[in-house]
Amino acid sequence: MTVTAVISDVGGVLAHPGAGQFSETFFGSRVEDSDHPWHRLERGELTMAQAMPLLDMPPGPPRPPRPYTLDEEYVALAEQLAEAGVKLALCTNTPREAAPLWQALYPWGDVFDVIIRSCDIGARKPDVRMVRAALDQLETAAAETLFVDDLPANRASARTLGVTTVDGAGPDSIARIRELTGVAVDAPRRVVGYRGPRRPPVRGRGDQLLVDVMFAPEHNDDPYPLLRELRETSPLHQLSGHAIWYATRYDDCRQVLRDPDFRKNTEYMALDFVTGEAVPPPPAALTLPLAFIDPPEHTPIRRVMNSGFSRRRLDGWRPWLRGLAQEIVEKALSQAGPVDAVEAISYPMAMHVICDLVGVPSGARNDFRALMRDASVIFEPALSPERTYDAISAIIEMTQFLTKLGDTQDGLLRDLLHEARAAGDVSDDDVIANVTFLFFAGFETVAHLLSITLFLMSSHPSQFALVAASPELAASAAQECCRYHSPVQTNARVANRDLDLAGTLIPAGNVVVTLLGAANRDPAAFGDPDRFDVTRRRPAPLTFGTGIHYCLGAQLAPLEATVLLECLVEAGVRQITPVRADWKHAIVLRGFDKLEVGLN
Repeated sequence: MTVTAVISDVGGVLAHPGAGQFSETFFGSRVEDSDHPWHRLERGELTMAQAMPLLDMPPGPPRPPRPYTLDEEYVALAEQLAEAGVKLALCTNTPREAAPLWQALYPWGDVFDVIIRSCDIGARKPDVRMVRAALDQLETAAAETLFVDDLPANRASARTLGVTTVDGAGPDSIARIRELTGVAVDAPRRVVGYRGPRRPPVRGRGDQLLVDVMFAPEHNDDPYPLLRELRETSPLHQLSGHAIWYATRYDDCRQVLRDPDFRKNTEYMALDFVTGEAVPPPPAALTLPLAFIDPPEHTPIRRVMNSGFSRRRLDGWRPWLRGLAQEIVEKALSQAGPVDAVEAISYPMAMHVICDLVGVPSGARNDFRALMRDASVIFEPALSPERTYDAISAIIEMTQFLTKLGDTQDGLLRDLLHEARAAGDVSDDDVIANVTFLFFAGFETVAHLLSITLFLMSSHPSQFALVAASPELAASAAQECCRYHSPVQTNARVANRDLDLAGTLIPAGNVVVTLLGAANRDPAAFGDPDRFDVTRRRPAPLTFGTGIHYCLGAQLAPLEATVLLECLVEAGVRQITPVRADWKHAIVLRGFDKLEVGLN
C-alpha cells in the first residue's frame, strides 16, 4: 500500500498523562461512547463546571491533574513524516478546558496539518465521525491512510472506514509505521518552532508588537516604546484573528474594568490570553476568590473583605509599618557595598507585612516565600504544564494551611472569619480563598512595587532629591511608581454580550485584555507620560484596577512604598545608586529577579 497520511491519537501515543488520583470509572468506558458526564464533556456538551458535580470525585483534598509528558520517539517520528511530505492529523478526545494540558507541550501546528478535537465536532472516538473528519480535512483516501491509537475500540471503529490501523501503545508500533511509510530512522526532521509558551501567528505589525512585548526577553527592560506604537497604530487590537482583543488607551481600559457587561466569570472560569480559549479550571472543591467571580455572588464576599481594609485600619497600620520599614532599612544600611534590594528589602518587607497582618505564626513562615512565588505565576498566560501544576499545588497547600490556622491567631484572617460568620451569608471557605489569594497575589505585587520604587529613585536621582527635601512627596512618589512601571501589567474581562468599545464591536464571549502599562502612559490621560514625576497627582493609574474588582490591597501596596521612602530619607539616605537591574520575564506581574543599589 502507498501511505500518504497518518492520523494519530494524542493521549497514550504522542503524550502521556501523569498518574493521578482518578479511577478509571471517573472517565467512563474506554470501549464505547455513552452519556457518561466525561464523555459529554469531551463532546463539548458540558463545561467542566457543569460536569464536575456529576462525576464521582475521589475522596480527600483536591489535587491538580499531573502534567502530560511528550513521547519523544513519537514526536521525532512525526517530524520525520512531516519532512517526508506525509500528511498528518491529530485526532483526540479532549474536553475544551483540558486541551491546554497537552496543547502547551509542543507546537503541534508546526507539524500536523489537521487537529481534530472531540469538543469541537460534538463526537468522540470510537464514533467514526472523528476519523471521517480527519480524512475529509486531510483530503486523503482511506486506503492510503494509517490510523494510530492505543485503544482497540477506536482502531476497530476506524477500520470500518477502510483505513489501516496501528496499535499506538504496542512495542513495535513505531517500527511498523516506518515500515508502512518508508521513513527511515535517520530521515531528516521537520524544523519546529520554540517549545514553550504558545505564541500566536503574526499577521501584521500589531501582532508583532504584542508578541514582542509578551514573549521577547530583549524587551523586558523597556516594553513601553512597543506599547506606545501599538496604542498609536492599533489601540484596540485583535490578536491574530482570535477572539481576543488588547486595549491600550486609558479610557478604553477604564471602561472595560468598570462596565458590568465586561465580566470576570463566564461559562468557563478563565480564558487564555493568547488564544481566547478556555483554560483548565482549578481542582474541584477549591473555592474561587473575588477576582474570578461577579455579582451577585461577589457582593457579600466583597463587603466582608472590605471590612479588613478600611481607612481606619490602614491609618492604624502606619506606625507598625514604619517600625518594620525602619528595621529593614537599618539592616540594609549596615551592609557593606551594594544592597540586593530584592532580597534585603522588598521580599522581607512584603513577607513580614502579609504574614503579620494575617496572623501567620513566625515559626510557620519559612516555607511561605517559595509557596507564594510558585503560586503567583498562575497569573501568567501560556504556562508550561509543569509550572501550572506547581502553582496550583502551592495554592492548595496554602489554602490547607490557612484552613487549619482558622481563627486561632490574632490578625486579619481571624477578624474576617468573625465578620463573615456575623454576616451569615459568607462561608469560611470564601474568606480563606480570598486571604490565600491576597497572600500570593499581594505579596508578589507589593514586593515588585517596592523594588520598582527603589529602581526609579536610583535611575531618577533628581526626583529622589525632591522626596528627600520634601518627605511629604513620598505618597505621590509611590503612586507615580505604580504608574510609571506598573507591577501589574494586565487585567482581562469577557464580553457578556455584543458590546461597543470605542466604536469597535466586541462580540459576546470575546476577551478584552487591558494593557495597564500602556494605559498608564496614555498621553490623553497623563501629560508628558514618559516623564517620571513624583509631584504628579491626577488621574489615578489603573495599576490596581477600578470598579467592583478594584484590588483589595490597592491602598496598602503604595502605603508600604510610601513608608519605605520616608524611612530611607529619615535614615539619611540622599542618593540611591543603580548597580544592577535584572527584570523578570513575565507578562502580568512585572518586577525584578535581582536589583542591586547603593544606599548613600
